[in-house]
This record gives sequence, C-alpha cells and structure tokens, in this order.
Amino acid sequence: MNTEPIYYEQEAMTCSMISHDESETLALATQIGRLCRPGDIIALHGELGGGKTRFVSGLAAGLGIDPREVSSPTFTIMQEYVSDEGPMVLVHMDAYRLGGAEDLAGIGWERGGEAFREGAVVAIEWASRIEAALPEDRLEVTLSHAGDGTRHVTMRGLGGWSGRLREGCGMLSGEHDESHGAADLTTEFGSAEEL
Repeated sequence: MNTEPIYYEQEAMTCSMISHDESETLALATQIGRLCRPGDIIALHGELGGGKTRFVSGLAAGLGIDPREVSSPTFTIMQEYVSDEGPMVLVHMDAYRLGGAEDLAGIGWERGGEAFREGAVVAIEWASRIEAALPEDRLEVTLSHAGDGTRHVTMRGLGGWSGRLREGCGMLSGEHDESHGAADLTTEFGSAEEL
C-alpha cells in the first residue's frame, strides 16, 4: 500500500480588470498589498513598460512602505524595502537578466525562496523566467497594454491566495471611480486546470 500523501490541484481564483490610468493601478496594488502576509510570493508578468514596477510601488504602499522608494531592480536583481509602520519587508526582484531558475543560487535562493520569504513579501518581475523555482502557493499578476494608457490586469490566486484574492476582488468590485462608471472588474472561479 502506498503511504505517500495524495495532493489535489488546489482551487484557483482569477480576477481581471481594466486599469484606466496609473493611479488606478497603484490603488489596485495597494489593496492587494493590504492582503499580503509574510512569506507571500507575488509573481509579475507582462511586457516591457506594462506597469510591473508601478504595481510593486502600490504593493509597497499597501505594506506601509513609501511607494516613492520603489525603483526597478533590473540591474541590481533585487532590492529590499522595510516598512516604517512595522516589521513588514518587501523584497523586489527582477528576473529579466537571469537565465533561469538555476541562476537563483547565486543570490541565495533555495527551496522556493524560503529564506527570502521569511518575514517578507517577495514581488518578482519577469517571474516566468524562474517559474520552476517558485512555490505553488502564490499570486500571479499579469499586466498588459489595453490601449490609450489603460492596462488589463489579471490576478490569479493559487493555493492560499485563492481565498484572499476572492475576498480582495469582492471588495474591489464594489469600488468605482465616478469618471469611469462602475469598475471594469470580472471574476472567474474554478480549478487551476480550468482557468
């Protein structure tokens, strides 16, 4: 008899919206930052100039960190920001210049980044380049140009993020900016395989 535990595909939650301008992207990311807990991974995807670093600025604000401190870590690979309001730390990585998951050992990343995640939220731009090294429990954020300065933002919560994203999108769907009418927010529920 096999005594190995049985693992089931955890339910995923997807939330999509249109951000009409930079301030809406920052506000969205600030709300997500408020949902973050130490040990979280935020995997960011999108083309060059898609708003990934701006999104991290909003995460910083939600964590009690001055968003003006955030800059792209493309050449440094990693930057760390500490909250003035408490013990929260934001580790901001950019995997663009990494050849793949094997390059992470050079910066001390092992076992899904456990040491990096201890007491911190880790936001990774160009996360697809190191996807094999990421833990299953994470929030995936994809930003893409939607024309005229707008961005299409899709967030996919995996593992423990599924429930938190469901809660966060529920709060966001009730918010709107009068100049744009109701928030352009849709949600989808289902297993990771279905989405």
